[in-house]
Amino acid sequence: MSFIDTPAGRFVSRPRAVFRAIRGVGLAAALQLVRRRVAAVFGENNRAIYEIKVPGYPHPVKIRGGNGSDGYAFYQILAMKDFDIFRDFGSPRLMIDAGANIGMSSIYFLNRYKNLKVVAIEPDPETFEICRMNLAPYSDRVVLIQGAIWSSRGRVALEKGELEWNSHVRQTELESDLTVEAYDVPALIEAGGGGMVDLLKVDIEGGEVELFGKNAGAWLPAVKNISIEFHGDECERTFFRALEGYEYDGFPYRSVTICQNIRPASQ
Repeated sequence: MSFIDTPAGRFVSRPRAVFRAIRGVGLAAALQLVRRRVAAVFGENNRAIYEIKVPGYPHPVKIRGGNGSDGYAFYQILAMKDFDIFRDFGSPRLMIDAGANIGMSSIYFLNRYKNLKVVAIEPDPETFEICRMNLAPYSDRVVLIQGAIWSSRGRVALEKGELEWNSHVRQTELESDLTVEAYDVPALIEAGGGGMVDLLKVDIEGGEVELFGKNAGAWLPAVKNISIEFHGDECERTFFRALEGYEYDGFPYRSVTICQNIRPASQ
């Protein structure tokens, strides 16, 4: 894949994307994104860490250099404000960020809702380290777990993606598999102190089939709202089958599907 074919390359090559970034996070932050992309063209080490100060956020955000997906995650969540659909969300207390990546979604919600506690789980060890750095300033309200959300506790195999946010997990089959700890939703709720989950954010690269296909009925009554990104038709079908028997306000919003006010269906 050439640089121009990556999400970040497309960002630099499209003036509209640059303009949106300026409008969303200010000129200085947008220029940092452009500088990072230009440096990648000239072979900058992917281990370089950029700190970007975003207006309205008290702590700089860290993203990796190179041709990876960190810049696009930043752009999508903080510049384009993909979660502004939840801007009038009452007073949420607990969020599970499943597939936390570098922590952009958690940062957005932690800054908007000052009483919110987040359980953020990310399986990829390198991405997890960036997530850890980004969420360190919020450590009193964050439970950070290196692992994968799954239908049950155990170990699952980690497969790296072409871009960092494409890494995913599957059932482990070989002794040579690189594995990570797997956690079910009840374990994550317990890690967050128990109670209802005000928002379950799911972006797990196909793991939706496992998560919602097995044992979901045991924990869905404890979830009030879901934001989910589907990765294929089977993921979407499995998710909506799991929600049969529930009523909710559901609709697509940009790259995700939102299900709000989930409740047992009226008899």
